[in-house]
Amino acid sequence: MAIYKLGDIVKIKRGNIINSNDLKNNPGDYPVISSNTKNNGVFGYINSYMYDGEYITISADGAYAGTVFLQKNKFSITNVCFILIPKIKQLFNEKYLFYLLKKSENKIKKQSIVGSSRPAVREYTLRTLEINIPPLEIQNSIIDINVFISFSAFSIVSILTKWLCLKNNSSCGSIIDIIEPLEKQLNLIKDQINLFKKQQDFYSNKLLTSLGKFYKLGEISNVISGRGPNGVKNIEAFKSEYGGVNWLLVKNLKSNQIQGEIGKYNFDPLKHKLIKLNKNEMVYSMYATPGIVAINFENNDLYINQSFCKIIPNPHIVIQKYLYFYLIKNKNNFLKFSSGTTQKNLNLSLVKKFNINIPPLETQNLLISIIEPLKYKNLFN
Repeated sequence: MAIYKLGDIVKIKRGNIINSNDLKNNPGDYPVISSNTKNNGVFGYINSYMYDGEYITISADGAYAGTVFLQKNKFSITNVCFILIPKIKQLFNEKYLFYLLKKSENKIKKQSIVGSSRPAVREYTLRTLEINIPPLEIQNSIIDINVFISFSAFSIVSILTKWLCLKNNSSCGSIIDIIEPLEKQLNLIKDQINLFKKQQDFYSNKLLTSLGKFYKLGEISNVISGRGPNGVKNIEAFKSEYGGVNWLLVKNLKSNQIQGEIGKYNFDPLKHKLIKLNKNEMVYSMYATPGIVAINFENNDLYINQSFCKIIPNPHIVIQKYLYFYLIKNKNNFLKFSSGTTQKNLNLSLVKKFNINIPPLETQNLLISIIEPLKYKNLFN
């Protein structure tokens, strides 16, 4: 991934002066894009066009200066609107750059807008904006995610609107007129989700295995085994609802998160030589149900036994969340190292030898931004 100035990868131009009289005297079908923030920036329609294709436009003047749009097909722009024309078309996908600028729109407005009576975006400020450009393969995966989410949101809004119409006995046709289209829409969403899962499985597999350099897990992180309470034979005798030690069990690791009620015990951390899993540290199961990874987001006094190890990444080499997702995605590969006849287990030595593909930190951050929304929508596993 490389960082460019926006002006290095696109030519930024203003349009021509086009007013309402021009639209009235030259009626047509081609949209004219201005500083308007509604209807994708369309000011009106005219009988000629300046551009044909997919381009990004940015409102240049007025209260909503800095608003980003993506235009398609034939259109024109006014003098209060910028158009971004690619200098190197093979470098980036137009939709990726649009999503990137749209995501940062508020930030762009704060940095770019000047003037109190009539705010305006300066061309110089746009030219000097820094833009992260990853390989096209990663750009395309980001586009697929955004298209899917936009489609799903639109479909759900449509379904809710029709449902409210029916509930309020509004004039919206017979119930069959409502149910049949809804059923088709729901089936379409289901198909889109299945396709999306397959696409993201491909992307995440490919992205998490084809970039960077391989390291042993023990080379890039401190891997520490948990430990049972020293000198204690009957652990359950120490269990108490008033105990000061939260004791993690394998059953508490579900869906790669720490869940359920944590058992409390009257252990003395120093006397019993316990291993503490600090807040925001990562834990990995080695016994019973090996290969489950989680991050301790909530518990301040959580301790782990020998069924687990905790993994503390070197932040100069690997980001914790990247490693977390990598361990999830490659679980089956790592479990091939497990041993045992009736129950397959791992040990600390094997875990330290896991091969981890580590790209540059900025690429790790980009991959996290792709994968994290999928994880919390249950589309990454």
